[in-house]
Amino acid sequence: MNKNKTRKALALSLLLVSAGLSSIAFGADGLTETINIEGEVTGGGCTVSFPTSISFADTDISKLEISTAANSTNMITPSGQMPTLDLSDCAAEQQFTVTLLGTADADDANALANGSTNSPATHVGLLMFLGNGASAVKLTPGTPSSAYTAKTDGTFNVQAWPGLVKTTDAPGAGDVRINGQIQIVYL
Repeated sequence: MNKNKTRKALALSLLLVSAGLSSIAFGADGLTETINIEGEVTGGGCTVSFPTSISFADTDISKLEISTAANSTNMITPSGQMPTLDLSDCAAEQQFTVTLLGTADADDANALANGSTNSPATHVGLLMFLGNGASAVKLTPGTPSSAYTAKTDGTFNVQAWPGLVKTTDAPGAGDVRINGQIQIVYL
């Protein structure tokens, strides 16, 4: 092999090794290398808007609906305007699920537990529905919803219905502080 061919082969070998390729084979016809590429190409995420704090007016405990019979129309709901889950800047017809995260109530796993430590109300939790009336979907803590689809313009809006409920027939009055999160998972 002459000096020029040796230099070219050495320079090419060093270039490939420095690029992280460790298996180099020199064949009779030149240099052959197999490269395996792994990864995933994903679309950008949506912009999500949902209130970070929801306030309820002081409520007489006798007015709380039992959680097993509650729906989006008979729960004690926040004072003022109901919150809306708004997504924008999604890919057209982006599919996603919604999951309510937080500590499930010990008496009813469909409700978020009251986490107050300052004279807490007992057997009181929060149910969360998306949508209105008969079409409302209950979000069970830790369980993804069925798939939702953004519109062709990349938006999605749905009314949320958080509601205070009693999780047994024997609730006790007290402070209510319920913490949860809404998680969006793109499909």
